[in-house]
Amino acid sequence: MVEAGRCLQVLRSQQHDFLNHLQVLSGLAQLGRTEELRAYITEVVREIGAVRRVTHLKMPALALALLALRAEAALREVTVEVVVATDLARCRVPEGVLVQLADGLLKVAGLTRLDLTFDETASGYRWEVRCEGPGDEELGKVALGAQELLRPWGASAFLRGRGIVEIRL
Repeated sequence: MVEAGRCLQVLRSQQHDFLNHLQVLSGLAQLGRTEELRAYITEVVREIGAVRRVTHLKMPALALALLALRAEAALREVTVEVVVATDLARCRVPEGVLVQLADGLLKVAGLTRLDLTFDETASGYRWEVRCEGPGDEELGKVALGAQELLRPWGASAFLRGRGIVEIRL
């Protein structure tokens, strides 16, 4: 039942965003602000493309968790950007473990912005977590918790720099 609730949360959030976009587009069109209208359309298309790439992950529960994270973050006024440049098709870490990591990210104290990037490297997959708001001590705890969770699969997590946790899958 939790999955159904998450799906509804994501659908509600996307419907809300869609209606907001339509209102902005309508307003800009009525005011004849053509350049702003074009720029806004370009931004909406970029945003829809980003969501589309999340939905093409080969791990559907992780995709749902990431979309739900975005929806919940919006309610908490935390900005979340998710960039997916891979489908994680050959990831050796179980999907449930990655969902657990994603679900814990909004629990980081003081979080105001979260940028998540998934990409593929020569040695495997990389998940970069950039946070604004929390201090390095709080992020160190995130990295340590992720490291413990990932250890059985030979994956790793570490604090790479100020506000950045890198997870190698």
